[in-house]
Amino acid sequence: MKVFSLLNRSLIAFIFVLICIGNEAKGQTIKVINSRSDFKDETKFNGIDVKIINNTILLPVTLSNGFQVYFILDTGVSTPIITDPIITPFLNLELIRSFEVTGYGADEPLLAHVAEDLEYTVGPEHHFKEPVIVLDQAIDLQGIIGEPVYGLIGASIFKNNHVVIDFARSKIHLKSSENPPRYPKRYKKLELDVIAEKPFINTEVSTQAGTDSLLMLIDTGFTGSINLYPHKGELLDSAQQTIENYIGIGLNGVVQSTLFRSEHINLASTKVKEPLIHLMDEESLVNTTISNYSDGSLGNEILRRFRIAIDYTNEAIWLKPRRSRLREDFHYNASGIRLVQVYDEEIDQDVIFIATIREGSTAEESGLLPLDKVVTIAGKKADKMSLKKAYQLLNDFGDPKRRITIKREDEILSFTFTINTNI
Repeated sequence: MKVFSLLNRSLIAFIFVLICIGNEAKGQTIKVINSRSDFKDETKFNGIDVKIINNTILLPVTLSNGFQVYFILDTGVSTPIITDPIITPFLNLELIRSFEVTGYGADEPLLAHVAEDLEYTVGPEHHFKEPVIVLDQAIDLQGIIGEPVYGLIGASIFKNNHVVIDFARSKIHLKSSENPPRYPKRYKKLELDVIAEKPFINTEVSTQAGTDSLLMLIDTGFTGSINLYPHKGELLDSAQQTIENYIGIGLNGVVQSTLFRSEHINLASTKVKEPLIHLMDEESLVNTTISNYSDGSLGNEILRRFRIAIDYTNEAIWLKPRRSRLREDFHYNASGIRLVQVYDEEIDQDVIFIATIREGSTAEESGLLPLDKVVTIAGKKADKMSLKKAYQLLNDFGDPKRRITIKREDEILSFTFTINTNI
């Protein structure tokens, strides 16, 4: 059986839910976008409406059977990936061969399959027919994002199009690479290296330990700001405040990093001040080779501060700073609590559970445990609460004291702790 290295970071933040909660509570109904009205603004002029949830870009895709579903837009993905095989019987896909996929984490590879001729449409006029990777077991992305998501898509969208991502308006525009638009001076053009159908740029990062020029992946599947691989550990000063951070579980197990704050990153002649850096540990990368030809990646917490245009064919990227967003602080999960939202059939609604708790955090010391069902956060009822709202309440930097009520078996318990705002 052939081993295939799947260089995809967007899964890092999501897969741990399979270990903590599993699929028992997940309904078996395919949830599609409600109606064709979701596509009403999808013209050349207005672009394609996307959803952006906690920096995850959800692209509406119309499948060959007419189902309209969301895929994550991830520049780190070369071949489309179906992350929930429940939809494959409806697409008449023939699985032609099986193989093992490897990614972040040190555990065993996962089983996946290749199918030919996946047909789908993005927007009103962009049609695709190509091979697709189908994971053998479902990844419950909905539990982490709060929206039903069935796959990941990257190079297919980017390699033949001039792609504009407008984070402020939650839109993307697909234009011809043969005649790219002319941008005014406020857009800065940078050279783009396209390696294995993934976009890389050279940029400069400054920390307390010094300044370094880095080759970085433009990574629309990474929700954070800057991800550095272990060989750039010299950029972390030994005296600097850090958090040993649990990012999640990748395709092959636990992914850990050391979280710290840098001084700035110089991007397209714009200094982005005090972004956060995830310095990944060695063990999380034992199944990948991506660190051999790059230094890390720039995620959507950086990219959303710009209007960006990516053009693989012309090997260029254009960035227009959003001044108001450049002034926004970089926040992080100061509570150390990661949540998952699952459907409870008994009460016919989604509920929020604690998935993991950062080791050594005051939340852990307070007595909270994974699998605790969240009842209230800061006095607000968690039923019908979105994950985005729950994280906002957990990580309110204006008030570091936090009170949370949970249900454990049949007992209602309350806990108080202080979030870590020192980074």
